[in-house]
Amino acid sequence: MTGALVGAQADVAKVNLLILQATSFCNIDCRYCYLADRSAKRRMSEDTLEAIISALIRDDLLGDEITVNWHAGEPLVVGVDFYRRAAARMRRLESAGTKVIHSVQTNGMMIDEAWCEFFRDYEIRVGVSIDGPQRVHDAHRVDRRGRGTFDRVMSGVAHLRTAGVPFSVITVLTNDSVDHPDELYDFYVENGIRVVGFNIEETEGVNHLSSIAGSAFATRFETFLRRIQERADADNKVRVRELDQFRRRIRERTEPRNDQTIPLAILTVTTEGDFSTFSPELIDVKSERLSDFILGNVRDGIRAALDSAKFRGLHDEIAAGVQACLAECPYFALCGGGAPSNKYFENGRFDTTETDYCRSMKKMVAEVVLAGLEARVGSATNV
Repeated sequence: MTGALVGAQADVAKVNLLILQATSFCNIDCRYCYLADRSAKRRMSEDTLEAIISALIRDDLLGDEITVNWHAGEPLVVGVDFYRRAAARMRRLESAGTKVIHSVQTNGMMIDEAWCEFFRDYEIRVGVSIDGPQRVHDAHRVDRRGRGTFDRVMSGVAHLRTAGVPFSVITVLTNDSVDHPDELYDFYVENGIRVVGFNIEETEGVNHLSSIAGSAFATRFETFLRRIQERADADNKVRVRELDQFRRRIRERTEPRNDQTIPLAILTVTTEGDFSTFSPELIDVKSERLSDFILGNVRDGIRAALDSAKFRGLHDEIAAGVQACLAECPYFALCGGGAPSNKYFENGRFDTTETDYCRSMKKMVAEVVLAGLEARVGSATNV
């Protein structure tokens, strides 16, 4: 689809990832949060959820499988009964022949026995945001009174572990944590955290200044990731999302697929039913040049929005950025053109190439993984 306009009747991607905002409100106030409306207490109605389901079916946007992720606010705020009703409604998607994978990304503070029972009943994939041991976590993940949230998050983790509910962790790396890989790795092992993904503190949304902005961070991140890889390979106690992803891409040698550049592969829907595509972080952003990145409301259909001038301008600029990456970046086969949101927030436009994010999370990860694989081959050869 790169380089061509996409009309409402054209072949578009089936929705692989559906990100739903049950509420815009978050019960904490992380210092690096990108969401502008996290104090607003809007909630998704069941009528809106029904409209989302109907639009996906009516517009033929369902493939064999869809992951539904509740995010973009603290999803647990709306209560477990909402999600039991939501999961029941989503059986309509399964009746249409689509396997539904339910997932939730939470700060973990509200997890109790009732939530664990729900997670088990519906096989929910649970992601918890934890930045590491207390001194690291509480530096940025604070409540609305500026107090650290570590103890309350770890109480939620204890409930998950007691109930036997599998979970993964996302850690945001900041200037406070990137130089301490062993401390973080030991924390994961000691607390039964078996799967972790690393995000870096990004310049995006209302977080206009990141503590790790600038090219110097990539070198520190390389040292961090090399040590994490050494520890993980040595004891096999923690799986690291970024390492697994790049190893798989290198091993399979498939054509790069970047859902953030493919129309409708990722669909993000707000509490009111407004939707956007491409990078999920764009849903809450105001733009002087483009007003915002909302393409329509699910009640009016989804495919129809792809005929709009707004979508065509957005798509063409993103596609131009992908082409620019293809032309000049030797890592393109492992990335597929970068994240449009990072290009926009760091460079001001989508038709650009390198960002701080791609220097660290794409290029540096690729270098670390390749070096690790080469070391393994060398060791095997010398035996």
